Amino acid sequence: MFVHYGYEAGKDMKPGVFRANVAIWTGKDSLVTQLLGEIPGSERWGQSVNGVLRGTRPLPLGKQSVIAIGEDRFFVGTADTYEIIIRDLAGRQIGTIRKPSANLATTKADVEFVLQREQAGQSEAAQKRIADSYATMELPKTIPAYTKMLIDSEGLLWVQDYPRGKSAVSRWSVFSPAGAQRAEVLLPANLDLYEVGPDYVLGRYIDPDEQIPQIRTYHLRRAGRRP
Repeated sequence: MFVHYGYEAGKDMKPGVFRANVAIWTGKDSLVTQLLGEIPGSERWGQSVNGVLRGTRPLPLGKQSVIAIGEDRFFVGTADTYEIIIRDLAGRQIGTIRKPSANLATTKADVEFVLQREQAGQSEAAQKRIADSYATMELPKTIPAYTKMLIDSEGLLWVQDYPRGKSAVSRWSVFSPAGAQRAEVLLPANLDLYEVGPDYVLGRYIDPDEQIPQIRTYHLRRAGRRP
């Protein structure tokens, strides 16, 4: 079984900043089994020439809904605030995760960080085009409350705070299936986490200087277990 959401319709696209509602559904074996309604999609920037829409792209620092699915439930959040809805596999709401949000006001360091990540590995000319495009966009006044969710081998939900500025670490909050917070874990900011096992985390690490991707594993020690 899977849970997925769609893209904005053409009628919802417009020049500048927009965020349209999109359909969310459950499915099995590549077939949609149940439509669950709508949630906000990704915050996007409509690119225009002389007032005519020429395409859209994700808005840097923009909010985007996030989904994770477990054995008997799934989690969905819009990232506007630190709130995540827990639903059973039939789509019924069975709980809510809430956590006080840190100060989410966008800073200059946040903008520089996301710009540098987009420029990484690009030619000098491409880097200039990207920087010029940022100068034309209306960037968000607040960053997302979180950016990624995944379920670990123990059925726990891991939620990544949105990376801030040039911090060397990224904070992950770990919740039980019912929504109780169990732990906080600090991981390297440049690690894109793929998998959390019983005693390890696995992900792709981007070297901040050489911009060379590496697959890395780190040892994970869970509370109450011997190393």
